[in-house]
Amino acid sequence: MSSVVRICGKWEMALLDGKGGHYRYLDTASHRNAACFLHLIEGMSIQSVVEHFGGVGIFSTVVQKVLHPHQHWAFDVDPDCVRQLQSIEGLVATDGDAKETMGTIEAELVICDLPVSTMRTVDEWPWRRVAALRPRYIVVSDTAFRRLGLHRALYGRLASQNIHTFPDYVNAWSRLFYEKYGYSVTRVAHHVYAYFLLEPVPPGSITITKVPA
Repeated sequence: MSSVVRICGKWEMALLDGKGGHYRYLDTASHRNAACFLHLIEGMSIQSVVEHFGGVGIFSTVVQKVLHPHQHWAFDVDPDCVRQLQSIEGLVATDGDAKETMGTIEAELVICDLPVSTMRTVDEWPWRRVAALRPRYIVVSDTAFRRLGLHRALYGRLASQNIHTFPDYVNAWSRLFYEKYGYSVTRVAHHVYAYFLLEPVPPGSITITKVPA
């Protein structure tokens, strides 16, 4: 049995039956996350992509439809999600924990749709391994925006500067990440969650776009 989901209002994806992993969150913000992701990757010209949180393949489908890469890998720890990912044409999918798979495959675009990711948790992931392979682009999720008002003092202490607004947070995040890993934020697309596009350039002007529902 399978159902069909429409991604970004453009592409249909057959969804196999499943209950684990990202299946539990399909009715939350998945369509808006996909819209943010699409906004960041449109116009890229790349040949290789790796995803370290493949989920049910929503981003994978966008990658296949928009970028048409020659090589495309995806990992997930949930068996239902891996089975779903393996049903997507053009994608090589297998099981794998992101903390072990990040930085093991060389690709021009690295996608890390982390379930929880803020300035406080960013160093819990093996970014040094990822950066050592020098991808052209990294797309990473960030979940701070929704509760920024509650945690701005914490982020301010981590960044050693005042954090009043979301642009303050993004610029501080970008500076800290660049100092440690050599990549900075160049573009952001967000709703209540955000996606950052990183490139191996010094921190500079960041384009921040609110993507409509």
